[in-house]
Amino acid sequence: MGAATSKSRHSKTESSNDVANTPGLPQELLDEIIDHLADDPTSLRRCSIAASNFLPTCRRHLFKRIVFRPHNLPAWKVTFPNPSTCPAAYTHEMRIHLAPSAPIQLAEYMPYFSNVRDLTLIGGRCEVRDWIPSLGRLPTSIRSLTMKFASITNAQVLEIMEQLPNLDDISLSAFREAGLTAEAGEILRGRYSGKLDLLLMEDFHAGIVRSLLKAPEGLGFRSIKALCNTEDDFPVYVDLVASCQDTLVDLDISVSADAIVIPNKITPTFNFLHHKSLEHLSFSLLSNFASCRWLSTALSTIDPTNSPRLRAVTIYLHRHVPPARIVSETALSESVMKDLRDVGSEIKRIRAASGGSVKFEIAVPLPWVMKPLQTAWTDVLNECSFSVEY
Repeated sequence: MGAATSKSRHSKTESSNDVANTPGLPQELLDEIIDHLADDPTSLRRCSIAASNFLPTCRRHLFKRIVFRPHNLPAWKVTFPNPSTCPAAYTHEMRIHLAPSAPIQLAEYMPYFSNVRDLTLIGGRCEVRDWIPSLGRLPTSIRSLTMKFASITNAQVLEIMEQLPNLDDISLSAFREAGLTAEAGEILRGRYSGKLDLLLMEDFHAGIVRSLLKAPEGLGFRSIKALCNTEDDFPVYVDLVASCQDTLVDLDISVSADAIVIPNKITPTFNFLHHKSLEHLSFSLLSNFASCRWLSTALSTIDPTNSPRLRAVTIYLHRHVPPARIVSETALSESVMKDLRDVGSEIKRIRAASGGSVKFEIAVPLPWVMKPLQTAWTDVLNECSFSVEY
């Protein structure tokens, strides 16, 4: 009886394995079914242990994007102790957070991330020299690199980039004043002109720009997003944009109340909007409607014949203003309404001059803001698209 029971159990196990490993459906159809679970990681994990031929497709979705942090790397090493059998080859996007208290040791795994296309390195306040060796050799498959560090030197920037010969897209942000200098800016331009994105959203970033502007041949940024917090910031960023002739495609300027200056003082500096390569322009007004006079002055300098590739202008009104302050504004002063009408007139002029090819999108924080716009822009409403962003 014992032998019969053993035989029965053996037959049952063998039968289960047959069902698990040789389903009656073609592999292509099974893969397509599993693809429908791409946004359901719980179901994907269950499927991955249900049958061996489910595993590759499940891993393709589960490990397409990986985020490494100091606290979760040990679990990765425990789960995949052998780098050669880990699912690194399925990863296309990788984000690595580094901290001084817990160095990340990825050197032995890095060669197996052979299909990574997008890499983000976030350094916080740790020393770059402490973790660059722990990363090992970065995959040459990487085409897009984002670096966010509290501090980094020219040599360290170049050490990272030397490993990535196929880069098409570089985004630099959060650098301190001790970071990039004219030397690095010149090298970056020489190698990556027209491929660089620059994010400058902190007060101290104006100092970095001053250093970069010392590069004798200018810079080659493709995208610039800058915050003008003071009146002194604006001329610095104007010079930065002017140094990117023929490469700048996307420009996003955020303006606070303290950066608003007398329109006739800033009008000459707005020639930086005359970029033949510029395709998208964005203004974020962080100081309530007080910025509208500044905005109308900026728009008045736009000439579609000087910016033939310009196709879209986005305007964010009231952005980052506390909701309580917004709700308390039940009416706008006549001077603000006049500024709004001037903005509307400039929008209509640009639309007409471009033959309608330049599209305007207006983002407002609350629905009530549409009422003064409807009053001020009676003949412009059909020229724009609107969205509400809370």
